[in-house]
Amino acid sequence: MYAKIENDIVIQVQPNAQIGFIAVDFAIAGQISQGDGTFVDPLPVPVTKEEANNGIEIASGAARSRFIATGDLIVEEYRLAATETKAWRAAGSPADNVPSSISSWAVAEGMTNEQSAADIEASEANLDALLLTIRAIRLAGKAAVNAATADYEVVAQGYIDQLDAITP
Repeated sequence: MYAKIENDIVIQVQPNAQIGFIAVDFAIAGQISQGDGTFVDPLPVPVTKEEANNGIEIASGAARSRFIATGDLIVEEYRLAATETKAWRAAGSPADNVPSSISSWAVAEGMTNEQSAADIEASEANLDALLLTIRAIRLAGKAAVNAATADYEVVAQGYIDQLDAITP
């Protein structure tokens, strides 16, 4: 095996010899030459605060997406149903004036309008609790990363693990 080395870094490895390549027992592109025929992996580049915070944001988004159906503006649809249900309740739940978000869910699931409204209310409460839990972890994680002076990735990972553990 032969390797091409520039500035003590292996830039290419190939089985046959060519001009500018040296014989090596083993090398991987990106490794650093020790000058004695041995090669070591480069030290990992430390994660910045911004990268660690972005990792927390990504994990937060993934946690939310595990609970919310896919589709554009589906959360807005949920919120609209919850708003209409609250207004319907405030009006005394009139049977002759049921919002379409309640009646369409009742028809789709084969339940009464009252059952549909109760289901919408329970779903909203569950979603709100979930979002507040994710928010608390996300904000605590970012605050911890921002307060840290080193090892941002290690600091962030504990919060990312908490977010990854949130499953339906």
